Amino acid sequence: MKPINVDQLIDIRNRLYVALDKKRSERWCLTLWSRFIRARDAYSCVVCNSSNKVQAHHLFRRTLLPQARFELGNGISLCPECHRLAHDGFNGRPDMSLPIGAQGGDDQDEIAFYYRMLLESAESQNLSHEEFYSLSNEMLQFFVNVQGFEFLHRAVLQKKISGLTMAYQIWARAPEGMSLAIFKANVPGFSGGELPEFMVGYPAIFICR
Repeated sequence: MKPINVDQLIDIRNRLYVALDKKRSERWCLTLWSRFIRARDAYSCVVCNSSNKVQAHHLFRRTLLPQARFELGNGISLCPECHRLAHDGFNGRPDMSLPIGAQGGDDQDEIAFYYRMLLESAESQNLSHEEFYSLSNEMLQFFVNVQGFEFLHRAVLQKKISGLTMAYQIWARAPEGMSLAIFKANVPGFSGGELPEFMVGYPAIFICR
């Protein structure tokens, strides 16, 4: 993996921001978004480290979450083979009344895996989560709407953890409703409500940068 020139990376990111502010064409903005994602990830596949024809991949498809198509934390660099695997299965317009992954296109475990790989990549390159992997409040709220775990969102707002850390934590676990049901069935005296925070720990290396 080639070392990252942070100043160059900031310049590439800012070109995207300027294009968005000036309402340039979606195609051009996506080109700049892709250019940033690949540069941030050192032009290497974050999964297998291949540098062969690396492509930028949306973790959440534009058909599922179109408002997140330019988010820095919604992209990961993949080689053609890893990118093909990411797009196996359903890739059309989703039925939002169904759970994530019900149609075979957005797998929760896969999303958690990609966010873990991004966390490890950020750690190895000493890159700021907030500067280079940012996720909007709207996207984080979408995560909560699907998975629960509102206290993780509060932790981001209180700057205790980063949005990237929240993304991994929230997708790495079963939806809160399912976890609550298991907890209630196995813990005498528990009457329901929000899942206790101790049940979702924060891995030590995934700090808020």
